[in-house]
Amino acid sequence: MNDPDAPDERETERETKRYQTRQSGAGAISIGSMSGGAVASGEHASAVHHAAPSAAPADQRYDDAVRELLEAVRILRTHLALLAPSDETAETDGALAEVEDEAERTGSVDEGRLRRLNARLQAGATAAAGLASAGAVAQAIAQLVGAG
Repeated sequence: MNDPDAPDERETERETKRYQTRQSGAGAISIGSMSGGAVASGEHASAVHHAAPSAAPADQRYDDAVRELLEAVRILRTHLALLAPSDETAETDGALAEVEDEAERTGSVDEGRLRRLNARLQAGATAAAGLASAGAVAQAIAQLVGAG
């Protein structure tokens, strides 16, 4: 049976590490592995660690934005098919198909292509611009290339 007054294994390990740190010399630091944080040693030493809020790496955010764009493009293409066929809807669908194809093949889309598609969707005179799903595509484009 375990002795309830005996220190647990983790506590013993922490005490051993503290002892080893004290024994390694004044101000000496020995670190086996460290991820983040700050360390300082010696008289008047100061260490400050300012951790950034936890966020996905930039490349992960970009990948997520491309996935959101793809989803929005697919929805808009479905909605466009519900409109009366016209040169305008065919051209818009063609532009959406190009964006969809490039994003699927490469994981990214040419910024110029995105800006042209965005301009087409922002033009108030087009039938596609009247679809709510067009706003979702425009928003996804803005995440990738900026609002400007």
